[in-house]
Amino acid sequence: MKTKKQRLYSRCIMLALALMTSVVSVAQTQTKIGGIYYNLDSENKQAFVASESGSQGGSYSGAVAIPSTVKSGNVTYNVVAIEAIAFFKCENLTSITIPNSVEYIGFAAFNNCTSLKALNIPASVKTIDADAFAYCPRLKTITVDPANTVYDSRNNCNAIIHTATNELILGCVNTKIPSTVTRIGIDAFNTVDMSNINIPNSVTSIGSRAFEGCENLSSIKIPESVTVIGQNAFSWDAVLSSVELPSTLLKIDDYAFSECGSIWGIVLPDNLKTIGAGAFKSCLNICEITIPASVTEIGHDAFQDCMSLEKVTFMSTTPPDIASAIFNKKVEIHVPEGYKAAYENIAGFKNCTIIDDVKVPGNSETAGISSLNAELSPLNSKIFTLNGKRISAPRKGINIINGKKIILK
Repeated sequence: MKTKKQRLYSRCIMLALALMTSVVSVAQTQTKIGGIYYNLDSENKQAFVASESGSQGGSYSGAVAIPSTVKSGNVTYNVVAIEAIAFFKCENLTSITIPNSVEYIGFAAFNNCTSLKALNIPASVKTIDADAFAYCPRLKTITVDPANTVYDSRNNCNAIIHTATNELILGCVNTKIPSTVTRIGIDAFNTVDMSNINIPNSVTSIGSRAFEGCENLSSIKIPESVTVIGQNAFSWDAVLSSVELPSTLLKIDDYAFSECGSIWGIVLPDNLKTIGAGAFKSCLNICEITIPASVTEIGHDAFQDCMSLEKVTFMSTTPPDIASAIFNKKVEIHVPEGYKAAYENIAGFKNCTIIDDVKVPGNSETAGISSLNAELSPLNSKIFTLNGKRISAPRKGINIINGKKIILK
């Protein structure tokens, strides 16, 4: 089932489809050959696979094999491209054969082909536009012809990788991310029906919507190399409960973990600089969180609709830059001793209770912890492991107790 965000995205695509087909209809006459629609360039004798003019997607179904050439009248045309939105929302398309003549696959060309299970990219393809295969949750195998000079699926990884940049642009259920990949691209695993994925230490950034809508993804460990988590990177991951963030992380972009209602606890690393707008919006089960002293900016509505959130601890004596309200409920805000006035000046905190009881000693690992015994004494203490799993008693190593980091040796 598509999320509200995905349904809205589909409507936007349909609007783009309507605009594009109206332009195409003026420029050239569409031709249907062998059950496939083409826009023909008679001057260059080239054919472009297209969506049916005026349709809202879904024109193709079953197994479709695109030929390398088509004939109209007495003229033979080379099939060189699959146009934007050509197979958009073809939910009954089960397989596609792309010939070794196609050089270009356009924007959202196979977007929302929810029954597509296998994909082979021929050697001829030089450009794959954004969202070309977004929302294809049942893809299980992806291969790129070894002769392709722009893309590859190295080590039989079941993914498409841009060779020059080492960016993974499309993955599937069976993808194993190679250790040479440096970036997870936009929409790379969007809505893929996976339960877990191993991200190697070579990856430094995770693109927008990279894992959005992965409804069965229950845990994720971001490696100690990633510095940026992109917009909506993990949004709408309904069962995601365990999230381990790296010490290298500098930015959590807008809505990165929004609508992740199963997350109970999350530890923000000590080097984090930016928490984007709506970053944890509607994370219904987060009850406490500590904002490290390193954070200098928190976007609007960062914790909006976090209905269980009761306590937020700020570790910095200098409040972060907060443009507007980051909560839409009353929470208890704890700040460093003697700095209550600085936090009271923040307009978005006017309905919150501010308590200046946080001790900030020199040891960053135990910042804000005045006494281990004091932390463990309440019977209702909320205790988590570093990866967010709730436990009944603290263990040796790092524990998260009432939203604070405590080390037991």
